[in-house]
Amino acid sequence: MWSAIKTALGGGAERRVAPRVSAMGQVLVDSRSYPLENWSASGVLFSGHDGHLAKGQRFKLRVEVEGDRGPIEFSAEALVARLSGDRVAAQFFMIDKVKKRAIMEYFARINAGRVADASSCPVSVARDLSASVEEPSGPAGGRRRRP
Repeated sequence: MWSAIKTALGGGAERRVAPRVSAMGQVLVDSRSYPLENWSASGVLFSGHDGHLAKGQRFKLRVEVEGDRGPIEFSAEALVARLSGDRVAAQFFMIDKVKKRAIMEYFARINAGRVADASSCPVSVARDLSASVEEPSGPAGGRRRRP
């Protein structure tokens, strides 16, 4: 079922809990500015890394993103999840509660727009989605696929 939903929303082999969003912005680490590639409610991907961070390293950063209702700016602690060439994928570790709420509200609006876009997907995709829904079957509580 999840693969059908991902396909309908334009995703491929997405393993993330929080969907990524491309955005205009920057990530500041140790007074250095790096271009933001994309971000999600759980982390960032930025480029231009010069090798001073290592996988598994915790570090402080500042994220500055152009949101749908103006700039979103916050400081956080993060953990380097992946390094690839000059790109760093980092997972947020600690964010101020007020800023985290604003970030979650931003992604709720973005995801609501994606769901609205998916509702206008072709009938065949919608049919594939409904065919993947599992329903309870009988008193034993087992599950069966809907035909």
